[in-house]
Amino acid sequence: PIINAKKRLSYFSEYDTMTGVYNRRAGFEKLSQRYKSSESKNSTISVCFIDINGLKEVNDALGHEAGDELILSVIAGIKNNIRNNDFVARLGGDEFLIIFEGMDETKAEEIWSRIIKEYNEINDMQGRKYIISVSHGIEVFRSNSNQFIDEIINNADEKMYNEKGIIKKDLKGLRDMDHA
Repeated sequence: PIINAKKRLSYFSEYDTMTGVYNRRAGFEKLSQRYKSSESKNSTISVCFIDINGLKEVNDALGHEAGDELILSVIAGIKNNIRNNDFVARLGGDEFLIIFEGMDETKAEEIWSRIIKEYNEINDMQGRKYIISVSHGIEVFRSNSNQFIDEIINNADEKMYNEKGIIKKDLKGLRDMDHA
C-alpha cells in the first residue's frame, strides 16, 4: 500500500488529473531537460502553444461536463497525431503546449494540420452542440542559439494569440441546434 501511495503521489505531482498530460511544472521541467540534451545533440525542438477557442462559452451555455468533453476531445486529437517522443503539457484551463523533439516548424505544422483535420471530422460527423476550435502558434528552439525557454514560449503564445484574433472573428463556438 505504501508503494501504491508513493506511485499515486508521484503521478499527481506530474500529471494533470483530468487530461492525463503533464501538468505545467512537470511539462516545463521535461522541456528544460529536452532543451539541455538538444544542445549537446545539435538538434531542434518545436514548441506549439495552443488555446481552445470558445471553452468559456461552452461551459456557460452547456455546462462544465460539455466543456470537459471539449478539452478531452482536443487532447485526444493531439495524442492521436503526435509521435511517442513528443509530449503535451497543460499550462492551465484551456492552454497547452505540444513539444515536438527533433522537428522543425514545417514538420510541426504538418502534424498540426493532421490534428485540425481530425477536429474538423469530429465537427462534421458527430453533431455535437459545440465546435472544436483551437488556435496555435509554433516557435522553434535551435540548439546553441542562446534562446531562453520563456522567450520561445512567449513567442509561440504571441503567434497563437494572433491566430486566435483571426479565428474568433468567424467562430461560432455553439451550433445553432434549430438548423443543425
